[in-house]
This record gives sequence, structure tokens and C-alpha cells, in this order.
Amino acid sequence: AARQLRRLHHGPGQTGPARAWAESWRVHPSLQRATAEQAQAAFLAGLAAWADGAPGTAVAAFQAAADRAPDPATQRVARLNAALGKVAAGGEPSASGLEGWPDAQAILFFEAGLFGARHGHPAAHQWFEEFLAKMPAGDPRGPVAWSALVELDLGLPVPALPAARQHARAALRAATEPVWREQAAWLAVLVEAAASDWAAALQQSEGFLQEWPQTERRPLVRFQRAEWLGRQDDWTGSIQELTTLATEAEALP
Repeated sequence: AARQLRRLHHGPGQTGPARAWAESWRVHPSLQRATAEQAQAAFLAGLAAWADGAPGTAVAAFQAAADRAPDPATQRVARLNAALGKVAAGGEPSASGLEGWPDAQAILFFEAGLFGARHGHPAAHQWFEEFLAKMPAGDPRGPVAWSALVELDLGLPVPALPAARQHARAALRAATEPVWREQAAWLAVLVEAAASDWAAALQQSEGFLQEWPQTERRPLVRFQRAEWLGRQDDWTGSIQELTTLATEAEALP
């Protein structure tokens, strides 16, 4: 049955048939006394509905899977998916039913924060803070959340600069992987630019290029530096940055 669902689900334009087939399997009479199979069927129906862009249907299916789950692990993931489905359907993230799984609560608020940031939800900031409050020590999602908070701070109609600086420092402290250290360092530069402190932005961006000589952001950094120099009426320096950018760009696609 699972193979049949996967075959349908991965075919072009087949998410609708996959969802319908999984739902019919879930309510099949032969499964009425088979709790484990009912839970699996309901869970697969939820996945198919999610892929089909029907979060309301997915929530109901995942809740059914949680109710029939024969083991804690299946119940945990089913309740988590149901909670995320409610967020995708326009609701608020609720940890109800996840009290026994702090890690699942952290995942819920992290994913809700990402969803809110993508869709411009005003509560995205709050959801990331909820995640950070529940985050297990050393969680690799920490730098992602701190960086997202910086971007949300800077994206406000009036940028929240003190909060952005604080979050950028936290992102740098939390980052253990080079990719996130580079991201945090660049965000710190953008905070100074958002504050119109061109001298600080130029100084930090110069340090950024020295620390990350192979960064893919190099063309963007050069272009931004040219703009910031121009804002200081340093047109000679601005032209030099653009000349350097043109020279470096010869080695780029």
C-alpha cells in the first residue's frame, strides 16, 4: 500500500489522486481493528494532503494518525505535523499535545517562524523567540533563527537597530559552521548600513572581505561599498571599488 501511494504521489500532477487513494485506504473496513495500519494510513494521507496544498485535510489526517498511533514516536511526529498544518492553514502554533516532547515544541516554533518569515506574518519574530527559548543546547538551528531575527528587524518599516545589533552578535556567538559565521558577519555589516553609519559599514565590510576572501558575496560587498563611499562623497573610492569589482567579475560566470 505504501509503495502504491509513493508511486501515485511522485507522478506528475498526481498529488490529488494520491491523497484520495490514501484517504480511501485509511477508512477501508479491513483496517478497522488494525491500529498500527490505521495510523500509517492516516499519516500517509496527511503527507499526501500536505503535498497537495490542503493543510486543513492534512491536519485532520495527522490528528487521526496521532489518535491511533501505537507508539510514542509515531504519535510525536503526527502531532507535530498536525500543529504545523494548522500554521499553514492560517492558525497559531500550539504546543498542545506536545508537552512530553520539548524537542518537538522547538521544531514547531522554528518551522512556524520560517513559514511566517516567508509569508510576511507579523508573528514570525515572536515564533523565532519562542523557538530560542525552547531550543536544546547546541541546536544547529540556533544560528538560522538568530540570523532570521536580524533580517526581520531590518525589514521593519522603521528598522529595529538595537535589536538587530543584539541579534547579529547572538548569531555570531551561536554559529559554529563557517557558512553561518559568514552570514552573521555580513548581517552585522548591514545593520551599520541600515543605521546610515557608512564609516562603520565600510570598516566592517573591509574586515569581512579579509576574513572571507572566497565568499560568494564578494561582488555584492564591492557594489555596496561603492554605494556607501558615494554617500560619503568619496567618488574616487567609489570608482575604485567598481573598477575592482569589474576586474574581479572577469573570473565569474
